[in-house]
Amino acid sequence: MTKLARVIISSTYGGLLPASMARLHPGVVESFYSIVRDVKAAGGRLLISDMFRPRRVQADLKRRKPRLAAASGKSYHEAGLAFDLSVGQLHLTLDQFRAIVRRHGWETISKENWHIQYSYRALGYRTLQAAIKDVDNWAG
Repeated sequence: MTKLARVIISSTYGGLLPASMARLHPGVVESFYSIVRDVKAAGGRLLISDMFRPRRVQADLKRRKPRLAAASGKSYHEAGLAFDLSVGQLHLTLDQFRAIVRRHGWETISKENWHIQYSYRALGYRTLQAAIKDVDNWAG
């Protein structure tokens, strides 16, 4: 069983992202902090609005936003492999930001420019599937 790693990051809520949300898969923490450093070096500001979601939270989100949210058991957020940010407070163009995240193995979703997820190509498809399958072990 893999335990998610705690990350310390500023949030859109004022202050740090709550500990219950501020968790990532241990295999992506270093690359996440590299994004944070590169955004800052480029003059930007990364404020996170969402990161880890337990299965019950993902299921509720899917119920409330059925066209937007992934089904429970299929979300990168549940596996600690995604984060959402405040695009309006980024202070970089989306093209600049996309270049930074790609450099570190992450990807943006064209219809959801606030959603960043670790690329299954960088992680490996089998590892990604195992991480999502193991999500129940991480919800505690």
